[in-house]
Amino acid sequence: MSDAFTPPTQNRSLHLCGNYRHLLQAVADLVADNQPGTIVYLEDYLPVSGALREKLRVACPLIEFIYTTDANEMRAFQNLPRFLPAILQRNLRLGGKSGVQAPTSWAGPLIGTRRFGTGYVYNSGFFLAKVVAGRCDRVVLRESGLENYVRFPVHGLKRLIRALWGLPPRHQVYGEERWIERIEVARPEALPAEVRKKGFRFTLAEVLGKLPPLQAGLISSAFLDADPITLDQDKPSAILLTQPLDLVSICQSADKHRIYSGIIDDLQSSGYRVYVKHHPRDTNISPTAAIAIPATFPMEAWPYFSHQRFDVAVALCSASIASESSSFADRAIQLLDPDEFNAAAFAGWPDKITASLLRVGQVS
Repeated sequence: MSDAFTPPTQNRSLHLCGNYRHLLQAVADLVADNQPGTIVYLEDYLPVSGALREKLRVACPLIEFIYTTDANEMRAFQNLPRFLPAILQRNLRLGGKSGVQAPTSWAGPLIGTRRFGTGYVYNSGFFLAKVVAGRCDRVVLRESGLENYVRFPVHGLKRLIRALWGLPPRHQVYGEERWIERIEVARPEALPAEVRKKGFRFTLAEVLGKLPPLQAGLISSAFLDADPITLDQDKPSAILLTQPLDLVSICQSADKHRIYSGIIDDLQSSGYRVYVKHHPRDTNISPTAAIAIPATFPMEAWPYFSHQRFDVAVALCSASIASESSSFADRAIQLLDPDEFNAAAFAGWPDKITASLLRVGQVS
């Protein structure tokens, strides 16, 4: 928690997020409303640098920033015997008036007994999301990414537990939890049928659009750890957004490098100046073959400090360019369908990528 912040007494909102894009959205949302609020950032996968923390603290004096990890909060919750299954350890503990507590009734050390009006969670799979649900009057799920639009298979003991709770035992979807009242995503019509009635349209671009341009630029530029990029005017520009394919067990690191190097080569052969925005968890694909944009920078913020637009944005499968247009490029090309973005379909990727790159076209 920031040392100088004194929490106000009014019932305000809390945002629980775990990547830079969601952090930007939470900050912009609170600043646009000019209201005090709390942001809990989970650093399990993407730590926030000291420089970024300080920039946000200075730019957003009404916001309380708390940095922790989901793993630490789960460890503080767990007190069942170690031999019990992990799914029980994650969802039950000894304590409370009845002798047994769920995360929603636990007043942990991070938030304690404080209450909030609306809790915004950007991934309902966080352990701390359940704790937040117990401390808020209502809970809204904000879009995490393409995973909001798919079903996840369920295995083992979890199937039995879900069946006992009246949930589909073989799969689960983001936002199915009873404590989630509303789901705010870019494409509510594409949500799984089980949760579609909870869906409402909401995008990061709309949030940033509510801010005065100078204020939006100040907040967006806080996420830059280098000088802003100026696009080369001599050639059409293509921005490639990468993903950590090896870290999510889709393929090996060598395969990932081969795929992205091939995409860069194809774009360059088609006459584009290629820029690469690495995923924050990714390692450089080919730093000498393209111009890198800082990995910490959420691309949706691009229009708020630059008047230039990319001619085309390309990704294997990314929520940042889920439609045929984007806030930072004139055209957006998804090389794969969402249901192909997995290890089982990986063998068929080369042909799909080659066919999709034809849509980018040769620069005339």
